[in-house]
Amino acid sequence: MSVNQLRVAMITGGNSGIGFAVANKLAAKGYGVILASRNQQASTKAIAQIRAVNPSALVESIPLDLSSFASVRQCASRFIPRVTH
Repeated sequence: MSVNQLRVAMITGGNSGIGFAVANKLAAKGYGVILASRNQQASTKAIAQIRAVNPSALVESIPLDLSSFASVRQCASRFIPRVTH
């Protein structure tokens, strides 16, 4: 991996608790962070909180409902283009 290549982490449960703490820490270390969750309103709030501490953080959200295979496939189809070249 080159020094200039962005590392990306997808965090499930990144809206609160331990997942949020991990997302916040990775964003502060320069990772691109994708919050994968059912509740996009909570993801939007979590992203705002992360950016309030680190305005240059690369954080976004992708909808994901782990109880639905269709949702998992859709999440993967949105995630893969973000991390492959």
